[in-house]
Amino acid sequence: MALTPTWSCAFRAGLIAPAPDMTWRVAPVFEQRIADNAPLLDLAGRAVIFTGDSRHRPARRALEWCVARLLA
Repeated sequence: MALTPTWSCAFRAGLIAPAPDMTWRVAPVFEQRIADNAPLLDLAGRAVIFTGDSRHRPARRALEWCVARLLA
């Protein structure tokens, strides 16, 4: 998965994750009243852009694991 450095760090830290339905999930730890959190919060529910062959899509089980490890 190709991500910008900011999104890559957020993914590795368990703050964002692609879900099995190929939309982004965001950890519920973000305070909505803090303006700097807006870019991450705006990602929630957006489609994961996938331009490759469907054979190269992440496994459903792997995506479920990603969502399960989001910080609470």
